[in-house]
Amino acid sequence: KKVRSVESSRSSNVDDIYRIAENSAEALMFTINKESLTLGIPLKDLQIREDVIIACIIRKNKIIYPSGADSILCNDQVLIVTTNKLFDDIDDVLEAK
Repeated sequence: KKVRSVESSRSSNVDDIYRIAENSAEALMFTINKESLTLGIPLKDLQIREDVIIACIIRKNKIIYPSGADSILCNDQVLIVTTNKLFDDIDDVLEAK
């Protein structure tokens, strides 16, 4: 069930969010902009939080099931799954420094 979208959170960069697994997790879709800290870095080199799975990257209408060698590019759509319910931006998937 879709529970919110960008319009419901003015400061959010979330395109869509779905509660899954009996409300214990969320699937979030982000469109990546040029300011993202995730750009161009192989996923294996990103410090991604333990509670996050990058499920797929959509690039030019093509679905990529990413490996560690894949990178996120500007204008990609990225689907993540997480048990954290406070994400508003793709950069929230990164470990705090």
